[in-house]
Amino acid sequence: PFKGVHQTALSYEIVNVDPPPMSAVKAELDPTLDAVVLECLAKEPAERFQSAAELAKELRRFKRESGRSRISTVSRVRPAASGVGTQGGETREGGQSQTGAPAAPVGFRRERIFWAAALAVVVGVVVYGILTRGQGGPSGTLTARFTVAPPEETVFNQSAVSPDGKTIAFTANGQGKTSLWIRPLRALEPQNLPGTDDASFPFWSPDSRQIGFFADGKLKKIDLAGGFPIVIADASEGLGGTWNNNGEILFSPGSPGGLYLVSAAGGIPRPVTLLDSSENETAHRWPSFLPDGNHFLFANSKNYDEEVDTWISSLDDTARTFLMRSDVNMIFAGPSHVLFLRNRTVMAQGFDPAGLKLAGDPFPVIQDVGEIPLLVAGDYSWSPAGVLVTGKGRAVNRQYVWFDRSGKSLGPACPPGNYFDIALSPSGTRAAAQRVDLQSGNSDIWIIDLPRNLISRFTFDAAVEDDPVWSADGRYVYYSGTSAGTYNVYRKAVDGTGSPELSANPGVTQSPRSVSADGRYLLLEVPHPRTHTDVWVAPTDTTEKPYPFLETQFDERYPQFSPDGRWIAYASNESGKPEVYVQSFPKAGGRWQVSVSGGSQPRWRGDGGELFYVAPDLKLMSVEVRPGASFDYGMAKPLFQTLIDTYTGPNRYVVDRSGQKFLINIPIDEQIARPITVTVHPFD
Repeated sequence: PFKGVHQTALSYEIVNVDPPPMSAVKAELDPTLDAVVLECLAKEPAERFQSAAELAKELRRFKRESGRSRISTVSRVRPAASGVGTQGGETREGGQSQTGAPAAPVGFRRERIFWAAALAVVVGVVVYGILTRGQGGPSGTLTARFTVAPPEETVFNQSAVSPDGKTIAFTANGQGKTSLWIRPLRALEPQNLPGTDDASFPFWSPDSRQIGFFADGKLKKIDLAGGFPIVIADASEGLGGTWNNNGEILFSPGSPGGLYLVSAAGGIPRPVTLLDSSENETAHRWPSFLPDGNHFLFANSKNYDEEVDTWISSLDDTARTFLMRSDVNMIFAGPSHVLFLRNRTVMAQGFDPAGLKLAGDPFPVIQDVGEIPLLVAGDYSWSPAGVLVTGKGRAVNRQYVWFDRSGKSLGPACPPGNYFDIALSPSGTRAAAQRVDLQSGNSDIWIIDLPRNLISRFTFDAAVEDDPVWSADGRYVYYSGTSAGTYNVYRKAVDGTGSPELSANPGVTQSPRSVSADGRYLLLEVPHPRTHTDVWVAPTDTTEKPYPFLETQFDERYPQFSPDGRWIAYASNESGKPEVYVQSFPKAGGRWQVSVSGGSQPRWRGDGGELFYVAPDLKLMSVEVRPGASFDYGMAKPLFQTLIDTYTGPNRYVVDRSGQKFLINIPIDEQIARPITVTVHPFD
């Protein structure tokens, strides 16, 4: 029913083109049979016959209604399975066995036509199943495809299949936390791995015995034989890792920045790739080792473009070679292919790992595969054993909703959208929020009119705008933007007059976080190759130079001025996971740890008498702050469970001046527990 000059063209026809009815090819066939055959060849499995018995019933109905007489001799009757088939020259139908005995040449020809048509249906179904399960592989190899459901009351995040093809590692979110799981394909139930809260982007050791992942601002590994995770290196925002046979891990510690190499046993990472600022590169991520363990693929994003460039480089040479532009990261699918995503379809293309060159034309493998917004990562992984694991993504519509201190919803503050960071104006009547267009991938700042529940666009560049912060007088919004090629801080008037102004140490990658109440200082996050993420102070009087305030070997993030300007609350991972600390200002003198068992995203009440933060289980926590010459505070107490997407994000909620209401970023669509799909031998 399908035609093609080569296997790829034939496979395309099978997937995308409806075949002609049989009666258009063989005029002597009864058109009534066309409906039966076309239903067997339906593109969607749910639209085909769901059992052999169902198909047999339709064929019997056709036989009865065709008006053709069938002369046969009953040779014997014996029990048989329901359905239609042939065995030993006999025809079995509806539990009886009959042997055809032609009574006339015409009847015999009609009988042959009928059974030839029935046989064509069966053969068509089998051939269609073989080829579409391969969906485009050069040899049309018979494959197996099945789905795996997430653990109860969770949804899948990211998954990775082991090199031996026997086990899937995945992160799943449920009941306010994300953790790492494994699911051996021969097992009925998944297994949760201890000590892996907040895990993301798992990847495997070559022997399939250990899993690398990112959590708590660290690169970690865990052995499947038992035990708890071991820290390998710092990684403030891990964006992919790959493990070679030499016991080395190539990983992206975060954005902005290049790739680093570290021993799987731990040690000091060394840089392997460097960003090209002349090309507006913002991050190198999602590395994938080639078989030699030296060369690798990696994704290079420019200003968080909606597409990425894939490059080839090696551990011993910073030179790189361009390979392809695609929707998301490309991965090596040994022994001789690469995989990439195009319009939610996984495409495969031949690849010579010795010559480091593409070969042949790309062909489709499987459709409806998701990606991770902004991170240009595909929801798929590959095993050299010939196993492909794919997911459908998990983009969820979100909304900012008001809550009281008990966690009761007080109503939405804006229409639905794909929101991330938010900042409340000094008057409390407006908010500035980051909103991402999932179609274009563009990120802009929008202004929310809270009393009227209205939203209007504030920035219009094709580059990324993020991290909104209001000026002390409410006339301006500071934000980070990539128009100049790296993350610079800009200031723009809220009334729309004038153009955005570069502010605070231009040319240095940085993100604004908080403005002092007197408007004199702006707190910045500034990444550094040696000291990771630091807190800087930038005087708003641009004649004065910014200077580092908290600069250690750890990550100091999300700093917030207290209302009186005497304290700075921030999160640091110096204890091994993010905790909330308070530091005196303007001089770095006394310091206090406020959170227990993890915390991030600190926020002050308007009078400074209370400090809030988000715990790892996404609960909103409250700490009483008592006035005095020294910082005096009480025990942290939970207020209510939030539904923010991550506790380590910068600005997923705000608190009004009274401390009685909270504007929180929550999902408004039900998070459907979509299964992941496992395809065995999708191509040869």
